[in-house]
Amino acid sequence: RYYNSGTFHSSPVAFMAYTLLADQLRHETVGDLLWLACIGVTDAFIHNRLDLSGYVKLAMDLQGKIEKVYPDLSAEDRFRERMANTMYAEDLYGGAGSST
Repeated sequence: RYYNSGTFHSSPVAFMAYTLLADQLRHETVGDLLWLACIGVTDAFIHNRLDLSGYVKLAMDLQGKIEKVYPDLSAEDRFRERMANTMYAEDLYGGAGSST
């Protein structure tokens, strides 16, 4: 019966690793680990191992941590940086009409 009850996924390991290690690491290392936590949470959401509400909760938590690690960036600067680094599916796959 247990095996037929469905599946369950925990929080992404990258997020848990950041949460456990962030206070013990030097400041220069924390940014890299924070970036990996963001990637891990996004990957879990993209691959349906995290639902939307779980993703939003973890993303908001990470946003607060980003603001602590990088206090010099204003919200407008973060938005501009995010927009400059945005890649759309059409760019990745060579346009909507291509057959690859």
